[in-house]
Amino acid sequence: MQVKSKSEKQLDNEQATIDRYDDEAYPKGWRFIGWSMNGIRQYKRYECLACEAAQDITPASMRTYQPKCLNCRNNVYKDEAAKATPALALLGPAQEFGHDGNYRQYRCLSCDHTQDLQLGAVRANKFQCQQCKLAPNVNNNEDTHTLDVNNNEDSKPNENAWLED
Repeated sequence: MQVKSKSEKQLDNEQATIDRYDDEAYPKGWRFIGWSMNGIRQYKRYECLACEAAQDITPASMRTYQPKCLNCRNNVYKDEAAKATPALALLGPAQEFGHDGNYRQYRCLSCDHTQDLQLGAVRANKFQCQQCKLAPNVNNNEDTHTLDVNNNEDSKPNENAWLED
């Protein structure tokens, strides 16, 4: 039986750790690619399998949660902006409200005006460009309902029905 040297044991332990990180990440759509680029020991470098973007994530977060890829999320935000009426272009983090996670800076493609908007407002198509005053067409909104009003006297509800009880 051959006895392993101390350096061979360290290499085996390091490879086992790498394999464990990769085994934990793969079912969640990630691949372990190495150590963090920012120098913080708690973070490791993972690659998103969907878009191949690299991101630093803690192994504990990878084990416990479903980490979200920042690049994939920004692509969703860009698609939502392009589908909005008037069409928008996502520029980046919000300027006026700081780096609040609910706001991003957009450019209105109708007038080239830039403004900060909530992500939910763009997603729901409920915003207005402050420069050109274009707003989404509410007639095409599925949340609006029309009320059919007849001018026929026979179809009018009895306004005093509640008094008759």
